[in-house]
Amino acid sequence: MDITFDRDTHVYRVDSRKVDSVTQILEILAPYDGVHPDILEAARQLGTNVHLTTELHDRGDLDEERLDPLLLFYLDGWKNFLSDTGFTITHIEEIVYSKTYRYIGTFDRAGILNKKECVLDIKTTAFQSK
Repeated sequence: MDITFDRDTHVYRVDSRKVDSVTQILEILAPYDGVHPDILEAARQLGTNVHLTTELHDRGDLDEERLDPLLLFYLDGWKNFLSDTGFTITHIEEIVYSKTYRYIGTFDRAGILNKKECVLDIKTTAFQSK
């Protein structure tokens, strides 16, 4: 089975056939009607940048000196989570596919939390500075 993902178009293919992603399915179930496209795009870009930042950190390839302060804020939150919970990462940004239900997606992290295997989804949320 050959699985590919085009980051620019967010299209997954299995053996050259397009497969619906978890994101696409969720958009059908909970559309963002009424949210200005500029706001959605800014949120998407922030989420993408935070994901890449945490991924590079977890792989040991991040140059923190060059990070935007906003990304440092989210990275500090991620580091605090790892330290506070003792979460042990076993897999980073891996594509998973359900042949039975014909959907596909990329999970953010898998690992051990409280002695149990789990999958984590990293999210960016609104915050209020003090």
